[in-house]
Amino acid sequence: RFRYQATKAAAVQSRIKMLDKLPRIEIPEGMKKMHFTFPPPPHLGRIAMTLESVSRTYGSTVALKPTSAVFECGDRVAVVGRNGAGKSTLLRIMSGSDTGYSGELKLGSGAVVGYYSQDTADSLDPEKTAIEELESIASMDLIPKLRDFLGAFLFRGDDIFKHVSVLSGGERSRLALLKILLYPRNILILDEPTNHLDMASKDVLLEAMVKYQGTVFFVSHDRYFIEKLATRVFELREGQARDYLGDYTYYLDKSAAEEEALSGVSGVPRASASPRPGPAPVSRTPPVVDQEDSRLRRDEDKRRRAQQKKLEREEAEILETLGRLEGEKRELDDSLGRPEIYTDGLKVKEIREKTLANEAEQKRLQDRWEAVSEQLGFLA
Repeated sequence: RFRYQATKAAAVQSRIKMLDKLPRIEIPEGMKKMHFTFPPPPHLGRIAMTLESVSRTYGSTVALKPTSAVFECGDRVAVVGRNGAGKSTLLRIMSGSDTGYSGELKLGSGAVVGYYSQDTADSLDPEKTAIEELESIASMDLIPKLRDFLGAFLFRGDDIFKHVSVLSGGERSRLALLKILLYPRNILILDEPTNHLDMASKDVLLEAMVKYQGTVFFVSHDRYFIEKLATRVFELREGQARDYLGDYTYYLDKSAAEEEALSGVSGVPRASASPRPGPAPVSRTPPVVDQEDSRLRRDEDKRRRAQQKKLEREEAEILETLGRLEGEKRELDDSLGRPEIYTDGLKVKEIREKTLANEAEQKRLQDRWEAVSEQLGFLA
């Protein structure tokens, strides 16, 4: 996707070379045709949710400034903004899991809300197997399809009979997400739903979400996922909300135009409104100020190019490290499927600790990658 973007070309080429060295894996035909279908959502009125001056503070820290909006049934809303802008705070308030806010939140008539975050996995029963967790909430007509659903979310073979207590962090997160999706709901609130999914599983989820007839609020760092799913973008910037009634491309175009208008990109100073005593005398000497401006512009361009190269090198290093961490994560997950590991409690605990550390480092690098990419976008 980034091959022809100047700021990412070098990083893309390094990844292409790395991928060319890997052996090709033929995907089984059954996996290629795997689909996921939501159970039909309950009826919901025209208005799905209304926010009236909703805000949140933690002591003296303001996490969310007063925010108002009306969301209609069927909206697929991407909540975007820099890290720390209040995206997860807003989703927790919308879901009802955070009640310490000010203002008023109104749900539409007949609303049934499902909320997924990275903490949702903690609510799973450690004594149940993966398939038993789904059987506890699935309707009778979905029971025969549970193995297929688990397969779509990377539970292969005997993985479905693993107890929750021995699942890796990524496996528990995928199971928790699937459990949320299988219960009939008309409002889904999803915080980073694609974090622990591979490419094929993301496609399965995306296809299902596009066909879903309910209302969706979601936060994601996966730009492709946002582009394909969002029909509306709700941006939090410095704690304040901006509502864009269009898809992600519309949001990017509109916000870029707003930034340009605010920053005065043209660089042309406004004419002074104060009266002048008379016409300025005509000077035949070269305008020194223009030469000075040219030198300053050259210095600024040089500084920007140096900063851009530095960021591109950092981005390439981040991508390389993420690739290594993803490989290590797969090895850790695979090791939990071996009998000599999952029957040894100490080894399971050790692997889970390594997995959690791996996931935390990936999350830190993904956040940094997002920040670096954003800075490169400004410099391009």
